[in-house]
Amino acid sequence: ALSAYAAADRYYEAALELSDDPHLGLAYGRSLGAGGPSSSDGRAEPVLARAVPQLLALGDAPAAAEGEMLLGTAEWMRGQRDAAGARFERAVALVADAPVSRAKVFVLSEAAKYEFLAGRAEAAIRLCEELLPMVEELGLDDRVPDLLSTLGSSRATLGDREGLALLEHAIAL
Repeated sequence: ALSAYAAADRYYEAALELSDDPHLGLAYGRSLGAGGPSSSDGRAEPVLARAVPQLLALGDAPAAAEGEMLLGTAEWMRGQRDAAGARFERAVALVADAPVSRAKVFVLSEAAKYEFLAGRAEAAIRLCEELLPMVEELGLDDRVPDLLSTLGSSRATLGDREGLALLEHAIAL
């Protein structure tokens, strides 16, 4: 059934009780949108906090980076900017040498967004420009609107009129 979020949540929680697979904890955090408007109760955070070191121990740095980014987002939303910034930095470091993947694109595009929101438009632009070829290589069309929005907003903030065209394109997508 569509919009059966409560049922899905119960199934995830039951699965978490039966498994110690940290990938399941990461999926749970993603499903609740840790840090987003739908996750104000913070249920995903302890699960993600357990999953991140386990993922690192398994050698899955990109998945651990995703978990760090989700935890950082939750901290950012609570106004804990310094803690969030430290998590974002760890997440970016974890994927720095990783091959191109959906997880790396997620982490870097979220990092670009938060660079912009923190008033560091130049850093956001550098990340976005690094990301565009990755997104194209992987065919991640679902990431393009967010990426163009961040890039356009960052450029417009610096007075680059091309930024407005990028925002219009992001809206059109």
